Amino acid sequence: MNEMNTLDASKSPLWHPWLPNTSPDQWLTVVEGEGCWVKDEYGNRYLDACGGVWSTQCGLGNKPIIEAITEQLHTLSFASLMQNRTHPTALKLAKKLVELTPDPLENVFLTNSGSESVDLAIKLARQFWQIQDRPDKHHIVHLDCSFHGSFFGSMSVTGLIGTPPGWSPGVPSMHAIPAPLDAGVPTEEALWQSTQQLEMLAIQSFGNLAAFIVEPIVGSAG
Repeated sequence: MNEMNTLDASKSPLWHPWLPNTSPDQWLTVVEGEGCWVKDEYGNRYLDACGGVWSTQCGLGNKPIIEAITEQLHTLSFASLMQNRTHPTALKLAKKLVELTPDPLENVFLTNSGSESVDLAIKLARQFWQIQDRPDKHHIVHLDCSFHGSFFGSMSVTGLIGTPPGWSPGVPSMHAIPAPLDAGVPTEEALWQSTQQLEMLAIQSFGNLAAFIVEPIVGSAG
């Protein structure tokens, strides 16, 4: 057992997201992974059912991905995309993404995570109306059981976890409406309730809605 295996997580200065500041009774220390399987420090094997929520949808230790990353690191480990700077790999990725997305989506802005992407989307929606000389259109609507990320802006349009203690209130002018599919409620009735709430918000905001953010498939809900 090497030094990494014997590290005591309960005494580590590392903070973990979505965890109370009190140390849990048990820690799962993962040291190895391949495909959809991981091993802990004692050699126990687990199915990594959380991989798709984060960034390993293609599996752990995926050789083509490792080879592509390694080649890029050897060729050009970093290049800024600020202002008029670019590089071939980013250009190829943007072209491929446009090919895979439906019309009229034809531009790409690269980010590091989904949370960052949602924050960017909020800013873009508001900036669009600023350019249209409508700075009053800054209200954003989201569903009450949605999850859009863990950044300040993306959490402000996340209804799945309610109002998180400690950091609220979030970004102002964010409004939740009921999801159109509710357990125990007929689909047509749930859809009617949701659209009624959306129409009411549109009336109350005097036409100042900037965007409606929707996650058609909630990846973090099991």
